[in-house]
Parts: sequence; structure tokens; C-alpha cells
Amino acid sequence: MALTPGSFFESDLTGASEVITVAPASPATSTLATVASAFYGIDASGAPKPATVAVDGKSISLTVLNGFNSLVVTLVSPNPNDELVQLRQASTVLAAPTVSGHSAVSTVIIQGK
Repeated sequence: MALTPGSFFESDLTGASEVITVAPASPATSTLATVASAFYGIDASGAPKPATVAVDGKSISLTVLNGFNSLVVTLVSPNPNDELVQLRQASTVLAAPTVSGHSAVSTVIIQGK
């Protein structure tokens, strides 16, 4: 099941596997931005849990956790110019951060039901 937009979170069934990609924002057709790190939820000690980042840095894989949990993504780019990018699941835009000064951080709240 795909994530669905809400007022401030995305929701899905607990246990669902999701892939979120980094994409250029229109009118750009490409981006140099990649995922430097991604954390989703917390472990038993309260520390952030790393999400799985693809080798090319262009996608994040996660399993939806029960309740409200934050996906925190750090993006980096060698591009000296600001880049508006999108974090997407298929055609759904989950966030649209601006990579400025070579980096950006974006958070998506995901509710597992």
C-alpha cells in the first residue's frame, strides 16, 4: 500500500515496505543531490534507527512502524547552486527540500496503522 498524504503526515499499514526516491523538482530534469543519511523511528534505547539507503544514494527503503515516527533525511550535493529536490514515493511528493550550501535536512512524519 502506498503512503497517502495527510495534514502533516503520511500513513500506511504497519509492516508495509516502502521506497522513497530523490527526484529533481520541475523544471529540472536531473539532480546531483543524494541521501547522505536517513533515520526512521527509534530503537529500544531511544536512539534513531538508520533506514536503508541505496548504494547510489537516490532512494531509501523502510518498513512502516506502528504509530507516528519521523523519517529524517540528510541530503548532500556537490552543486554549488541551490537545488530544489523532491522526496517521492512513485508520483506522490512527500517533501520538497532545497539543498543549499551543499546540504539539506528534511523530515516526513509517517503514521503506521
